[in-house]
Amino acid sequence: MKTMTNTCAVCAKPIGISMLMCAKHWRMVPLDKQHAVVGCYGRWQRHTGPKKDLLELIVKYRNARDAAVASARAADANSATGELL
Repeated sequence: MKTMTNTCAVCAKPIGISMLMCAKHWRMVPLDKQHAVVGCYGRWQRHTGPKKDLLELIVKYRNARDAAVASARAADANSATGELL
């Protein structure tokens, strides 16, 4: 049986299918953004109401996800150049 894998949203490292990014990059994301991603994803996955509400939850999750990825990419770029955030 083939193992399901995903790749980190910041680097090409293979990660688990339920993860957004590798541990190194996830730790670079500020806690408030981590909580936003996890919270929005959970609300989306548990949704049982009308489809119109589902679309709003997906948009909120994608916005939180994109902000977290951008934050990790910026932190990674700054750590590569030695700059402090």
